[in-house]
Parts: sequence; structure tokens; C-alpha cells
Amino acid sequence: MSRRKSARPRLTLADVAPHVAGWRERWIATMRGFGWVVPAPRGRTVRLKISRDGVTAIVRAGGPPQQVRLRLRPFSSRTFEAAMRHLASRAAASASLLSGRLPDDVDRAFPGKHRLVPTRADDVLQSCSCEARGFCAHVAAVHASLATRLAKDPLLLFELRGRDRGDVLAALRKYRALETPPFADGASPAGTPAAPPRAEPPTPLPESVLLRPETFFKPGLPIDSLATSLAPAEHPEAILARLGPPPFADEDAARLLADLHRAIGLGAAERLAEWEWRRAGDR
Repeated sequence: MSRRKSARPRLTLADVAPHVAGWRERWIATMRGFGWVVPAPRGRTVRLKISRDGVTAIVRAGGPPQQVRLRLRPFSSRTFEAAMRHLASRAAASASLLSGRLPDDVDRAFPGKHRLVPTRADDVLQSCSCEARGFCAHVAAVHASLATRLAKDPLLLFELRGRDRGDVLAALRKYRALETPPFADGASPAGTPAAPPRAEPPTPLPESVLLRPETFFKPGLPIDSLATSLAPAEHPEAILARLGPPPFADEDAARLLADLHRAIGLGAAERLAEWEWRRAGDR
């Protein structure tokens, strides 16, 4: 009597390579995990409006236009503040949020079973004016269009949870200010050295990687399918402005910091232009 081999757990792209899967792919994979078919919105015109109240959309698919509403269960103030405090304590996560990006492991910042991307179907509250039973084609088109928007602006996930970009940045600045030492030289009022900054704990590997280590160095998507979207800041010192005033009172030092930041940006742009020019000449 032969023994049947136990089936290995089914791995998703987000489990094996979270650094490769984008937010569009994560959203679509999550909705499909709920049993909802999310195709590309071909032949359908979708007009999205996203706010703290969720998504309102008008979908046209040959017949009369249908109105779709979609939102996620909002986070409580306690859950949101706990997550922002955790993110503010990590320099890399703070820099990502201030530049409009979302850390790949952002869900680790939320306490308990709370996650930014829904983990249960009943976390997604949706309705359509077509009054079809179950998951209709109009709602599917909205999910596909929303996934495309998340690829360009993943911070919209906070708006789906009832918090806009201003709430995120304000909380980040508040908790970053608590992490900043009150004296520029790092000394306490008594003259004793301040405690060294807390080191970020290493991120553990997903359990799926331990089961199949050969997948760790393999991308989950073809390289040519990855797309990036880089937009220049509206102001040359946008990052410094979002971080708030410098932690020292000397106006000349603050001005020097802005000049240094601008010089680094110009130098990086010149090096990139030179690299692209050499690359074009080698073809």
C-alpha cells in the first residue's frame, strides 16, 4: 500500500518574491485568491475617483453606465497610529513613504492580524448598480483599473482604509520627531552621551522560501515585464520639506544642508545623463 505524498503548500508570487511582485500584481492575486476573476478592463470604460470614503466608479460596457462603490474596512486610530509609529522608527521605511513609495514589507508594521492589503473577502465592501448577484463584470473592471492605479501610487491603499496621504505624512513626521534627539551633538542635558540609535531587526525569510530555497534567487516575473515610473519632485527640496525643520538652530547650517542636498541631486542627474550617453554610443 503506497503512501501518497503530502501536497506542498501552494506558493504565491508575493510569498516567494515580495520584492519582485508589484502592488498591481499583489492586488489582483489577492482578489483572485478570494475567488473573484479580475480580468483586464478591455472593452469597458472605467472612471475612478478615490478618496477617504473609498472608490466610486462609472463603468460603461456597451449597455447603460453602472455605478460601482468599493472600499476597505477602515483602520481604527489605534491600529493606524501603531503602524505609523513602527514605520517611523525605520529609516528606510520613512524615506520610502516620504518619496511616495510603499515599503514591500509594510504589512509587518500593522499589529495583530491587520494588513494594508485585505486578507479576507469580507474586508472588501463593494456594490454595483446593476444589482447582479455575486461578483459582476463591472466590479471586476473596477478592481483591474484600481490595480493599475496602485502600481503608480501605492499610497492609495491608505485612502482605501480611510486615511489620506496627508494623514500618513503627518503621523510620520510626528513619530520621526520623537525619534530625533533634542540636541544636535547627541548629548543629554547632563552632558552624558545619548543612547545609540536602535538598530532595525533583520527581516526574516518567508516560510515558503525555507521550503523551496531554490526559488529565492529566481524572479517571479520576467524582467522585461517590470515597469518603473519616476516623476520629478514638485519642489527641489521636497524631501527636506516633508522631513520638517532641521534639528539645529543655526540658519547658516540649515541653508548649507539645503545646498548640499541640491548639489547631490544635480551630481546624480549629471552622472545618469553621462551614463545614458555612453550607453547610447556603444550601440
